[in-house]
Amino acid sequence: MKNWTRTERVMMRRKLFLLLLTTALLIAPVVTFAQPSECEAQPYSTATVVSAPPRTLPDLLPDMLAGVKATGDVKQYSSETIAALVADKSAVYQEYRVRQAASREYGKLRVEIFETPSPLAAFGLFSYYAGENGAVEDTGSGGAMVSGALVFWKDNCFVRVTSLEPSQARAVSATLKSVARAEADLITASDTAAERPRLLDSLPAGFIAHSERYFLGPESLNAYLEHGRETFNFSGDAEAVMAEYKNGKAAAPVKLTIVEYHTPQLATEAMAAASAYVESLPDEQRNQSILKRVGNFIVEASGFEDRAFAQSLVDRVEYPYVVRYVYQEKPDDPLQGQKAAQLLISIFSLLGILLMAVLVLGSIFGSIIFLKRRRHQRQAFSDAGGMLRLEIDPFETVILGLPPKKED
Repeated sequence: MKNWTRTERVMMRRKLFLLLLTTALLIAPVVTFAQPSECEAQPYSTATVVSAPPRTLPDLLPDMLAGVKATGDVKQYSSETIAALVADKSAVYQEYRVRQAASREYGKLRVEIFETPSPLAAFGLFSYYAGENGAVEDTGSGGAMVSGALVFWKDNCFVRVTSLEPSQARAVSATLKSVARAEADLITASDTAAERPRLLDSLPAGFIAHSERYFLGPESLNAYLEHGRETFNFSGDAEAVMAEYKNGKAAAPVKLTIVEYHTPQLATEAMAAASAYVESLPDEQRNQSILKRVGNFIVEASGFEDRAFAQSLVDRVEYPYVVRYVYQEKPDDPLQGQKAAQLLISIFSLLGILLMAVLVLGSIFGSIIFLKRRRHQRQAFSDAGGMLRLEIDPFETVILGLPPKKED
């Protein structure tokens, strides 16, 4: 049995430690990557979830509404054929991203439903029709009587109930309201159905009740703001709000418009274009407009009689400096936390593999150097029973790599 020297025992312990460490690092990534993937992950609950069937517009126009029987079939319209229902307003409806529409007649009434991609767009279309000119009605998420028609919005739907005989609109007013409420009950509201645009919060307080409006394009803005189409572009999915403010005994209210752009570059370009157009107007019209950029906002006050009051409104607008993610809205992912944890584990596992590779290669390289030096030491020295014998010639021969001496 071989007797190990002290140096050999120390080196053997080091080798065993490196071997155990290497084995542990090899097993850890295997255990990590053996976890179930996103598609194989077990659900948090074993309960069966049955999703509701998708809602279609014909389902919202049944054969009877509030006791009034339908007198016609459901007529459906796409975004390309919506002009047959709204005539010259088709550009406005396209700005609010109306995807499809449907209508049906109930006696002397007609119910029209417009589906938008989001509740915000439905609210914007409602605000375009209602505003301060409509008498407020408690229908859906918000309603108003406008020119003998009842309009309201709920979830991502904008609904208009009109009389087929305008001269008898007052006579059928009660029936019109009951049909509108029955239609609102058929629309299932989501969690964000009553959400209003956050841009409305940037309007200074004190505006005329129900005068706020929400725009997604220049055509709808131009209906309320003179030269609005030419002054503002809506590049990069810009959005705008407007409200009216009364100043004492002034005859006309001041219109305050805020257009928000989603990047500083777009805001800079839009401000330059708006300023250039306003400067090209006659002096009388140019003096009735105040333009100011606030962050990514472009603010304009127009139609004022008191310039100081209008300037104070513009100066009260503040831009909320927040980080915004510009992407399409997606539903919350229930596995978001698990995915983040798996990503972190994968990163640390990769670091472990790199560390393991460094240790293995270092151990191999160190072992080679150690064995090479050990071999040179054994060739240079001998241990004859613990006795040390000085022999200079063989030592020089080994160290210097000289050939052996020839004997005479």
